Amino acid sequence: MGDLWNMRSVHPKLGFQKSYFREDFVQRDVIGLGVSDAEFFRQMVPRLEKQREPFMTVVHRLEITRRADPAWRAGAGAGEGPCPGRSGGRGE
Repeated sequence: MGDLWNMRSVHPKLGFQKSYFREDFVQRDVIGLGVSDAEFFRQMVPRLEKQREPFMTVVHRLEITRRADPAWRAGAGAGEGPCPGRSGGRGE
């Protein structure tokens, strides 16, 4: 996923010293494009706790408001609209 939107090459140019992408996470509890928010934070928090302070982090999560929706978790709606599985892509 680091090649999506050239993130792997753009991040250093924006000043990011370290970036984690899909391949940097154990792929369990996968929802659509990657791990669930719960799994993401289970794996990410220990990494953040090891950072020397002060530091800044930017986190892009996968789930928005539909995490309890079984259809969303099953990947229903793939390819429909701007944000698959979400009503009109507005996070409703």
